[in-house]
Amino acid sequence: MADVNNVDGAVEQLTQATVDSYKALADYAVAIQEQNVQLASDMMLDGPIEALHQQAESNRVMVQTLAEQSRRQMEASQNLLLGAVDAYVDLFFTPLSDRRRGSTDA
Repeated sequence: MADVNNVDGAVEQLTQATVDSYKALADYAVAIQEQNVQLASDMMLDGPIEALHQQAESNRVMVQTLAEQSRRQMEASQNLLLGAVDAYVDLFFTPLSDRRRGSTDA
């Protein structure tokens, strides 16, 4: 039963990591659109070099966020896989351990 709970927890973790990744991606798309408008405006007012520096910094922060979300999603996938493997191993070996216990009791 503990293995089922582990798998359930891993599925929940994977689901949350996936939701967070898609949310970060959607936020990034909106931020890019806003940055493009701001970049065009800044190029007219401040000059292109400063506007490009600001754009580069903003892109760096967003890439770090997406990388973190990707790492979390990968960890959740690994936990899900390990939980499933543990459940199948237990399922496979339980009849063998029951048989062994039965033969020692007799």
